[in-house]
Amino acid sequence: DIDEDGRVSLFELGSRSGLLSLPREKAEGSPFARTRTDFDGDLARLFDGVNPAEYDLNQDWKLDPSELDRAFFAALDLNQDKRLSMDEASRAPGSMRELRYGDALAKSIFKGVDRNRDGQLKAAEVSIDDESFAALDVDGNGSVQLEIDRDVARRLGVDRTAGEWPSRRPVVPALPPVLSMETLLAVFDADDDQQIGSEEMKGRDRLFEFLDRDRNRFLDEMELQRAVALMDRQGVNLAPDDYLVRWDLDGDERVGPEELPSWLWRRVEKLGAD
Repeated sequence: DIDEDGRVSLFELGSRSGLLSLPREKAEGSPFARTRTDFDGDLARLFDGVNPAEYDLNQDWKLDPSELDRAFFAALDLNQDKRLSMDEASRAPGSMRELRYGDALAKSIFKGVDRNRDGQLKAAEVSIDDESFAALDVDGNGSVQLEIDRDVARRLGVDRTAGEWPSRRPVVPALPPVLSMETLLAVFDADDDQQIGSEEMKGRDRLFEFLDRDRNRFLDEMELQRAVALMDRQGVNLAPDDYLVRWDLDGDERVGPEELPSWLWRRVEKLGAD
């Protein structure tokens, strides 16, 4: 789709197959920008699985351009090594899509953004293109609004705000499929005050950010019950396949008895597993 108009013409098919050998020019903007955040839009697919709350650094329930750039980089960084190869960068919309061809034009574009010429892109070298930002910023106020949960909005005394962030499926945390309040408190509540502070979950910062819906840096009973209810409803459908990722709640790379249901721990002991 050379001109990124949402269709593959016979000309485009022929030119890519080698039947036509005509010079390729940079793509013009897509006339389908209004659908880019729909369920199957390119931006919705790109950001699928990215939790925008992790990048809302000032906790104002919206992403400004710099915060959005961080979320954009994370969406492109498939192996999470904090740098982008040309292949990873080619998933970006706009002119970066040209990188997928690997030809002279692609190398020229990559060289233009690879400021330190090390053959990879760091976060400081990557920003979302203006057209994509405009597609996300529906009301044109210079930021991308995140949806405020109804219960959180009521607690904060603000009107519920519909979000502009595109989503195809709910962002879910890496939690075990069998979860209880008792387990969460046993693993994280070091001071036994029946709530969990950010300091008590230092090993699971991303999980804490996901659960801390009102951003007050504490997980209260309502927020903990929400996590338990989520896993009760979805169970193994949301739980990761990897054993350690699934059961290692505190992120210390080992699974202790407090992290497993009692019936499962008894089975582990019976098998003589370490």
